[in-house]
Amino acid sequence: MNSYEHTSRDFLPLSVIRSACAGDTDAVEQVLRHYRGYINKLCTGILYDKHGQPHVCMDGSAFHST
Repeated sequence: MNSYEHTSRDFLPLSVIRSACAGDTDAVEQVLRHYRGYINKLCTGILYDKHGQPHVCMDGSAFHST
């Protein structure tokens, strides 16, 4: 597997994606590193307590609590 370091907003090379799908751990790591910001954005939420104070939350289960 060739080394690929993400430096811009370009797409990942198809060869990296195919290698990741085939189970290449280095390629999976590259895909995760490429999409790290997007994954963090999806996993982060702001919850408000009963006093209206915002709290940043990374736990996905907290989004479903009532």
